[in-house]
Amino acid sequence: MDQDAIAKLKLLRSQPKFVDEPGTIYNGMRPETVREKAERQLNKLIDRLIFDPEDALKEKLVLRQFRLSLAHFPGYDTEDRERMCRYLV
Repeated sequence: MDQDAIAKLKLLRSQPKFVDEPGTIYNGMRPETVREKAERQLNKLIDRLIFDPEDALKEKLVLRQFRLSLAHFPGYDTEDRERMCRYLV
């Protein structure tokens, strides 16, 4: 993984996730405790990708990490699940 990709992951890691996004139909995940859990889970995935960038280059390993994160995703609302997928793209 190149330094640009790592920088983008670090920027994403630093931002709040699953919050209201003005100008879109997405109004954030509720309740706040579930939103925080989802954000922690996504941040852990980002940390795993940053921690070992050589493994992050291997598509199968990345897809496996995505599947694991999605399988344990606490959101049940369609918009929340779609938002999780958008973060992963």
